[in-house]
Amino acid sequence: MHSVCRISFKTVAIAWVVACASCSSMSREAASALATQGQDAASAYATSVNTTKAELDTYVEGQYLIAPLTDRDEPSASMLKSINEVQSALSLRAQMMMQLAETYRAFGNLANYDAAAQVNQAMVNLSGAVNAYGAAVSPGSTPISGTASSTAGEVGALLAGAEQSRRIRQASALIRTQQTKIGPLLEKEKTTLKNVQDEIVRG
Repeated sequence: MHSVCRISFKTVAIAWVVACASCSSMSREAASALATQGQDAASAYATSVNTTKAELDTYVEGQYLIAPLTDRDEPSASMLKSINEVQSALSLRAQMMMQLAETYRAFGNLANYDAAAQVNQAMVNLSGAVNAYGAAVSPGSTPISGTASSTAGEVGALLAGAEQSRRIRQASALIRTQQTKIGPLLEKEKTTLKNVQDEIVRG
């Protein structure tokens, strides 16, 4: 479980350094560098989340293995339920970060050629991934309002017909807006992760 906690603090910090940088330099070269940094950070985050999810499987298997050898009880139903819920949220978190990486990749392409449509679709997909993760960690919530189609229209309207430098600035601002929705969700899940960690310690 300790690797889950490291994800919550260390890797998020890396991702948000990139997010803050998205509002500064707007040249093509700076946008391309930012896109690479953002894609690398988000991809590394997703990999770490998937690794943690696998480690939870290993932990449960280990508990079943040592229970008869140490006269301990096997994992309780409530523990397994909590772990399954965390794993489900971790899967959605990883998908969200992979989509963020894809959005940065599209942003990098925008810095080199007319990739407005690609950015548009990536933003729509990211909105869906953020909302799916938000629903998992905060049932009933919709962090990013509006349907995918309306979001596509809004993004497309901002990017269509603008000169390259303006497209880069607008796309950068849109990505940063999405990331401001992600932060509170990650913060909210810390409580759930701590509760599961406490139950594992008690077990």
